[in-house]
Order: sequence, then structure tokens, then C-alpha cells
Amino acid sequence: MKQEINFGVPYLKSVDHDTKMGKVQICMVYYCYARDEDDTEFVSPRRCGGYSVDMHLPNTSGEVCNPLYSPTAAKYLLTEWINRAALWSQQVIDVAETSKDARIFTSNQGLEGTFRAKKHEVSTVQEDFRDIPSMIHRRSDDCYQSGRLFAAQIKKSEALIESRRKRNPTKVQSKKDEETDMAWKGAPRSIRGVLSLWNDKMEHDLRVARENGEVRYKDDSRIWKFKVLKNHADETDGSFMSETTFNKWLVGKRSTPLDSDWTKVIQSLFDKHVKKK
Repeated sequence: MKQEINFGVPYLKSVDHDTKMGKVQICMVYYCYARDEDDTEFVSPRRCGGYSVDMHLPNTSGEVCNPLYSPTAAKYLLTEWINRAALWSQQVIDVAETSKDARIFTSNQGLEGTFRAKKHEVSTVQEDFRDIPSMIHRRSDDCYQSGRLFAAQIKKSEALIESRRKRNPTKVQSKKDEETDMAWKGAPRSIRGVLSLWNDKMEHDLRVARENGEVRYKDDSRIWKFKVLKNHADETDGSFMSETTFNKWLVGKRSTPLDSDWTKVIQSLFDKHVKKK
């Protein structure tokens, strides 16, 4: 539309009721846009000239019927959609945004739930929509009961874990050793698998060191992790990879095993921050 084009805009200029003829004026439009004082483009047809055409009018009754008129469609809209406007109307979101002074993203979950209920003929759907306040009250009770159940389960979880620990202390200790020692149950056969295991070991060692307050880094920053390992290598007179190589390793673009000097630095980090626990 933003290219210069030529087209016509026809409109009925006059009507001869005796002959049932109408004069149609066709105005030529050669451009669709104009610019305001701020040089902002807006829709404004640029017109020039035109011509007239006499033609027989198809409608002689003097009335134009509404092509969208349909009693069946009107009944469907009134019974299935208008009384459920809260499920699909954007105005509900607008009111919520205004009251909370926040951006609230729309969701079609309520509408999908309506379709699903209708499809599977859920017996409470019609009752709920006939009595919205009762439905809200019932759903509130459901949420309250679910919250009480969840709170009770949280309170019981600590006693349940302690009971299992006393009943099988060997298994619990084995799991703890597995988490702290990063035991490798069977060496991976592929280079990618070995690189992934060393990556997991490094992430675990860094996380434990940070929890102990001995190092600082951000989870989403590779440069911070590299600096921690590089500083540890310097402290232990070790040798570590370059930052470029480190980044390629973390994003999975490395295809060769890590040098032994580099794995020694990671193992030394484990011995210092994890094994001492």
C-alpha cells in the first residue's frame, strides 16, 4: 500500500427514481498517504479527477437489507457468548491493569476450559454460569482446602524425611556421598559425554564454593565463572584454558577432551571447597 498506485473509489452520486438509474462517480486515487507537520506518515487518500457512469440500480425497494441478519446467530451469541463476556472480553484485563497499575498478559485458558467442559459435557458448567457468585464461593473453598492440605504436607515432610533417614541411614549417606563426591558411575564412551561430566563437576564445585561464601559469580555469566577458575589456577600455580576455549566448552562447541592441566584445576577446586565438607 505504500507504493504509488492508481485506483478508483466509486460512490453513488445521485438517483433517478423514475428510471431507477443511478449516477456513480468514480474518483481516482493516486496515493494513499500524506505527512503531517512532524513528518509522520498517515492515511490520507490523494485524489484527482474521475468520471461518472450511469447504471441500473439492483435495488428498487428503497431499502438495503442487512446481509449479516440472522436470528439463529443472534440467539447463539446471546446464549453462548454474551453471558460469558468475562471469559473472553479484553475489558476485564483493562480494568485489572488499571486497578493494579501493572501490565497483565491475556490468557485464553478460561475460554479453553469452557470449550473443554462443553465438549465433555461437564455437569456443573451450566450451573456455574447460571450462578456465578456460588461458583466463586465454591472455588474459594476448594482453594482454601487445597492450601490447608499443602501446608499440612509441608509440615509432615520434615518428619517423613527424618523417619526415612533413621530407617535406612546407609542409603541416605550413599546419596549424600554421591552428591558431594560427584562419583562417576562408569566412564562415558563419547568425548561429548566426558566434556559434559567435567562441566557438571565444575558447576557443582562452583556452587558449593559460593554457598560457603568463598567465591562470587553470577549463574548466567560465563566470564565470572572463568575468572574464579583462572584465579584458582593462579593461586595453585596451575594452568587453565583461555576464555575463548572456556566459552566454546560451555556452549558445547568443543570436540576434543580437556587438557589434563585444566582438569587438575577443576579437581583442585573440588578438593578445596567440596571435599573438605
